[in-house]
Amino acid sequence: MTPTMTDTPLRDAMYAMSLAKAVPDAELLDEFVRRYPEHADALTEFAIELALDGLQHGDDDLDVPADPDAISPVVSRVMSQFQNRLFEISQKRALDSIKAAGLDEAGLPKLAIVRADAERCHLERRQDGWARFSMGQWTRTEQTRRYVEFPAGSFAWPAIPGKVFRWREFEAIVPLIPINLRPKRGLENYHVLWEAEWAPVPPRDPMLLRRIGRGDMWLVVAAWDLTEVERAAMAARIGTA
Repeated sequence: MTPTMTDTPLRDAMYAMSLAKAVPDAELLDEFVRRYPEHADALTEFAIELALDGLQHGDDDLDVPADPDAISPVVSRVMSQFQNRLFEISQKRALDSIKAAGLDEAGLPKLAIVRADAERCHLERRQDGWARFSMGQWTRTEQTRRYVEFPAGSFAWPAIPGKVFRWREFEAIVPLIPINLRPKRGLENYHVLWEAEWAPVPPRDPMLLRRIGRGDMWLVVAAWDLTEVERAAMAARIGTA
């Protein structure tokens, strides 16, 4: 069925969409594009803004188009745009970023990544360039949800004169997630990426990510800076730990 034009103002269509569902999904967008085809592009952009806002506040109700052949060409086009733009706007290749950032003056990764419910990040490394960022010491290999692993050759660890190591472990403090950015549920399904300090000092420049599939594709859910007060509070907590 081909959508028919209406005389409804765009503002009214947007208002109706915002009332219909807090976080629009593919089904809702489908309905409104069919109802107001003359506003297809504007409604798609509006749906993207609402959906991204929902991601930042931890909503898990996002959906993607079902069968594109079952809907009209105009609906299929905007539904595809809705899906693609969501990923395009908020996607990040976190693991590539960590490798590209390189090592600090001490020969350790400048960036770290670990599950968002961890308090500390443990770095294990081997001389062949392999590394593992985990939420606990001596994480077993089968506990794949508790660590992020980089294969051999990922890092060029500096040579240590007179010493050969198979693995070495270091520890960094994981940034606190502000209450207003903290997911409502399922914190263990998120990761934090930040500028690591491999010492007992407060961290900097964190980002909250959610992994898409098992590859290096991540949604950037939130980014924030720790205030001096928050850093001081963390420093006090670290000092008494």
